[in-house]
Amino acid sequence: MNKSCLDLSEFHTDQYIDIKERLVALEKHLSDPFSDCYVERLLDVVVACVTECTKTVKNVKNENMLAFLQRFLNVAVCLQSYRRKPEDFSFISSLGHGAFGRVQLVREITTGRVCAMKVLKKSRMLAQHTDYWAEKEIMSHGESPWIVQLYYAYQDLKNLYMVMEYVPGGNLVSWMDEVEFMSEAACRFYAAETILALIDLHAMGFIHRDLKPDNLLLDAGGHLKLADFGTAIRVDPETSLIHCDAAVGTPDYLSPEVLLSQGIGGGSYGFEVDWWALGVVIYEMLYGVTPFYSETLVNTYANIMNHANSLKFPENVNVSDACLDFMKKLLCDRTQRLGSQAHCLSEVYNHPWFSIDWIQSQQTDGHLDSMDVSIADWTWSNIRASRAPFQPHLRSETDTSYFQPETDDEDDELMVDGENVVDKDSSNHGRNNGHDSELVDVTNNNNNGKCKDVARGGDFPESSNSDHKYSGRCSDSLLELPGSQLVFAGFSFSSSHPHHLALLNGLHSSPLRGSNLTASASSSDLLKNGDNINNNSNKLGSVQLDKSMNHQLQENKCDNCKNSFLKSNGDVSSINNLLINNENENVMDSNISNHTKCESQLAGLRIQLDDALTLSDTHLNEISSLTVQLEQANARCHELENKLSLQEINFKKIHEEMERQLENVHAEAAKNRSYLEAEIIKWK
Repeated sequence: MNKSCLDLSEFHTDQYIDIKERLVALEKHLSDPFSDCYVERLLDVVVACVTECTKTVKNVKNENMLAFLQRFLNVAVCLQSYRRKPEDFSFISSLGHGAFGRVQLVREITTGRVCAMKVLKKSRMLAQHTDYWAEKEIMSHGESPWIVQLYYAYQDLKNLYMVMEYVPGGNLVSWMDEVEFMSEAACRFYAAETILALIDLHAMGFIHRDLKPDNLLLDAGGHLKLADFGTAIRVDPETSLIHCDAAVGTPDYLSPEVLLSQGIGGGSYGFEVDWWALGVVIYEMLYGVTPFYSETLVNTYANIMNHANSLKFPENVNVSDACLDFMKKLLCDRTQRLGSQAHCLSEVYNHPWFSIDWIQSQQTDGHLDSMDVSIADWTWSNIRASRAPFQPHLRSETDTSYFQPETDDEDDELMVDGENVVDKDSSNHGRNNGHDSELVDVTNNNNNGKCKDVARGGDFPESSNSDHKYSGRCSDSLLELPGSQLVFAGFSFSSSHPHHLALLNGLHSSPLRGSNLTASASSSDLLKNGDNINNNSNKLGSVQLDKSMNHQLQENKCDNCKNSFLKSNGDVSSINNLLINNENENVMDSNISNHTKCESQLAGLRIQLDDALTLSDTHLNEISSLTVQLEQANARCHELENKLSLQEINFKKIHEEMERQLENVHAEAAKNRSYLEAEIIKWK
């Protein structure tokens, strides 16, 4: 009997440990921003499911969906009201806009940090099949200093929001336009930083597919950061290739294999397309024009396909042989292209253009002035700590002078902080080479990625939150289609950085309102003075009134959010009536089951209490054991201190004895020296 009880006890102990381990693992998944079970992603799913149900019950009365809405509509509304929203950021200025939305400079109200916020309209995302998932994954997972970092991603019913680091130096295009022709030393510097950015991106398993100066941003120190991953796609992990049947990217920077992928059947390519684009970028930095540019897009494509004959290097610009060789090895057939294979990266690092010998030869030939020498003296390991060729002069952390203003269309009118504002600022992330109006063909490409419209000027989103008015050309009717909100479920993200506000990282934890209110007094004080009873009862009453008022305000807030939530999905009254009728039908069943629920909850609480007491006893035993160990350690410490003191005394005695012996030796030596000197004099 005792043995069976012991076995049963061991079984329950093992089961408790197993449950505890599973709960710990679950908590880790919920708090891990990169987990599929991340709490922000699960909240997205809840809100999306409730939203889709509200759209469905407008047309078809479904008892099961009504019951679901009855339970979770208020939950979803309150969850959404507690989550991150556009009002958590204050608008500063507009940075740019494009086909899918707008980028704005904002300040996070809670932390005061200046950020860039990219706002994408969901309706346009659905219409264009653009891949925002890859962009979010690259900026959130990447810890590379060469890639723009994502702080938060969140959404409402109409928009996606990505809050990322602000890179105030503008893009490489504006600097290239300012200097007209970039020195070879400066070009070499930014080519090296672009190489490091591509290596980090490719190590994550992504191809950029739209590498160009427009997407190379400069930070406050003039160093490069790779941006705009709207066309990026993950390669097959086994083959390091992707299959696509459309040319994706900007025309002047497309490689031959990308052009060949157009049409029925498509084609496959890999990281080599980014290395081709790097060759085009280097050429453009040196000569001010892309190598295969023509007045018509057809001729540009023809030049790219016939690159062996059409690639020419103007002789009016002095460029070293090493640089020419590097460009030729990038703008060549994919099988021979430099850097296209992982084992070939050493050829890039060790190319003569990036060697010390190049600096010495250029100095000998007099092609490097003092400024060029200062920006040429770097290594692959310290380049980010070296002085950059371009040094932005910023007046403040909100300086946007390196983002050139342009005139917005009338349908880019925004509502910011409750006022209509027509933004006149946007960054110029592209130059006119005759292809600005030309869009590359676009199709959806399986599950590995996508092919999207990419204008020569790049893509910059347009801002509005769920309450903002927007009169764009793209209709929001796509959001009314079944499952449209489910497409975006799981988009939300919060950086795991300890200084970023995120669920389950502890920074958001704070006492609830009114938690610091105390309306109680000690019993002795109450007995001493009867007046305190009335005073404290008044305080208690005021606290209860405050709590009830706060509860009522919260209910009103949830009701307002609920009405707003329902308005976005159709007729409020019809859905409310359906919910009320369904609620009345379920009242009786609810009352009958309440007693059973309370009993089961009470039993559960008793079990939890027993577990807590058991755990408390375990902790007390551990504390006792640790106390004994601490006492033993203290005793050992005192023993060692005593031994050390004795050794110190002995050492002092030995030291004094050695000093006395040394003095005797010195005296004896002096005596012998005098004797020898006397003998020498005597012999002389």
